[in-house]
Amino acid sequence: MINQKQQTILIFVGCLLSVVGLVSFTTVKANHGNVQVTGYPWACERAGTGYNVTISWHLNADPNSSFDYIPDISNDPNWSDGSWYNKLVSGTSSAVALDDSWGATWVTPPSWTKVLQVGTTYYTRVFANGSHSYGPNIYRPVCAATNPPTWSGQPDAVAAGSTYSVTVSWTGGQANPTFGYYIDISTDQANWTGTQTSNTSYTYSGLSPGVNYYFRTYTGSHSGTSGPLNVPVAVAPTCSSAGLDGVSVSYDATSHIVHAYNVNNATNVFFHVWTEANGTDDEQYYTAYDQGVGGEWAFPIPLSNHPGTGNVRVDAWMENANYNGALFGNAIYCDSANFIREPPPAPTCASATPDGSPAFWNTTQRFTATGITNATQVLFLTWDEYNGSWEDDLIAYEGVNAGGGTWYADVNLADHNGNINSTVISDVYMFNDNNSNVPCDRSSYNKLGGTRLAVSNPVTVAEAVPPTVSNVFITVPNYCISGPSATVGWDYSDPSGSPQSAYQVQMDNQSSFNSPEVDSGKISCENCRSFYGGLGALQFNTTYRARVRTWNLSDSPSAWREADSCSGTGCQPNGSWKTPSHAYPQGGNPPFSWTPLNPSINNPIQFTDNTVFDPASNNKQWSWTFVPAGGGSGSSSEQNPQYTFNETGTYQVTLKARDNAVPSGQFCAWPTAAINLQKPIPIWKEIAPR
Repeated sequence: MINQKQQTILIFVGCLLSVVGLVSFTTVKANHGNVQVTGYPWACERAGTGYNVTISWHLNADPNSSFDYIPDISNDPNWSDGSWYNKLVSGTSSAVALDDSWGATWVTPPSWTKVLQVGTTYYTRVFANGSHSYGPNIYRPVCAATNPPTWSGQPDAVAAGSTYSVTVSWTGGQANPTFGYYIDISTDQANWTGTQTSNTSYTYSGLSPGVNYYFRTYTGSHSGTSGPLNVPVAVAPTCSSAGLDGVSVSYDATSHIVHAYNVNNATNVFFHVWTEANGTDDEQYYTAYDQGVGGEWAFPIPLSNHPGTGNVRVDAWMENANYNGALFGNAIYCDSANFIREPPPAPTCASATPDGSPAFWNTTQRFTATGITNATQVLFLTWDEYNGSWEDDLIAYEGVNAGGGTWYADVNLADHNGNINSTVISDVYMFNDNNSNVPCDRSSYNKLGGTRLAVSNPVTVAEAVPPTVSNVFITVPNYCISGPSATVGWDYSDPSGSPQSAYQVQMDNQSSFNSPEVDSGKISCENCRSFYGGLGALQFNTTYRARVRTWNLSDSPSAWREADSCSGTGCQPNGSWKTPSHAYPQGGNPPFSWTPLNPSINNPIQFTDNTVFDPASNNKQWSWTFVPAGGGSGSSSEQNPQYTFNETGTYQVTLKARDNAVPSGQFCAWPTAAINLQKPIPIWKEIAPR
């Protein structure tokens, strides 16, 4: 690709160098400013990326007849053998792009590719009119790596089976003009998964606890690796059992206490209760009370909320900051504490009336049964004995419970063979969950026929008057041991004296009650005057309202009545209440620990706080008391204090804690622990006999 003249010159120069040996030739790089390089991006890129350039010039053509110009490109500033390419150019062309038509000047093939590579410096020149004119160097840099990524926003611990999110961010380096950044993640530093982004941060979701995660960035080169990030699996609550399981409870019992035993790492225990015979129409959640000894929690189940007999299902669930929300959350199941509610005894009654009282055929008369016990239903089977048979006019009238053991049914005598003289008989039968068709007594009217307008013994059926709900009040829970919830209480009255048969409670964060967060539905219960609910449904930092309505035995509903008073933290003057901004501090299990476990007098004891605070908690405070003081101040406000007792004996140590969610001046208190202080164990020294 070079002419004979050029070849001769090159060989000649080579001979001179080899023969003389002492003579050196220096090539003067005459830069005439007439050679330019264009056609490629000067921005940084990833290492190894190929690109092309265009070399252009404004020079006089060479007088050699074989070419006009020879542009050269090299990766060696000394233009050593095999390090450069050239291309013979004839005609008037004054620009040429690097491509496969370039050839090697020397016989030995060069060791570099014609496609230019990011991160390598190249040199340019053009031979024309007997000399080289040198152009600018070509260099496209590798994008500088960023600093190793850092992370933030991860939780302290995550429940088993759950996931978490973390935000990874980085600084420094250069964004790649083509793709920005790649953020890589790996669990073994061998297999990486990259995500492209133009930002300097990226949020990963769905990460699993207990797994090592490593991070790095890539712009054109990789940053250093950061990690591992490992959010531990949160300690789950545990228990040994719940009980007592399978015990029998008398039908007339008003409550039954259930327990959860040896509970650890739980801040709350609740019992999910329903009567299996009723499906789940009577299900309730009850927050248990920490008994403060041996991890025992308990609650008396109000049986009035669970009518019926047979197996009552009780499931004990445990919660802490990371495991919470039964059924719809990830609270930890403990055990069942099912019990059997014994069936009721057979119903009894005293008598039924009247007994042969006269009444005109076109009147409504009342049949009454008194002294009834243990009955949930009473039927008055009524017929006219005129035809000697009850089949042609038998009607079973549903008895109405008037309270006090009295049931009645109002009967239109005309419905039983009309205008004739006869006897209308009513046989009374009683029922409950375990007994059917238990006979009570027979009553009757002597029906008087004829055309006379009946005026004797009239029964006036009054228009049904609905019951009334009053004094609806709210009791908020102790947030040191419970989440957002409330107990709604009320008073019931009915102008006819009819007892309450059912109730319904709603809780909503809107005054319209269009979409209540809690709706008990219609619950059948005569003696219920309170309802507890909202755990798991109500949220923190929210204002709620509640309302109640009831039904009487005639199934007439009262009007809705909103709560007008409230007792506890967050109560508002209008009966509404606002839940705390976030969860109160929760006592650990145990609330605190100390070392050494068997301390002695005059030696410092290290106390360690195990309180669990909400992630949004701030302004944390602690209050320790030591009774008796035993030589110290008797108190401390440090999180993990040291304390020294100078006398033997038993000391009561109590820890309380608070944060910004707890009202000013209040603390959450944990159970007191007893510490026995003894004299130091004597040191025995063996002395050899003399």
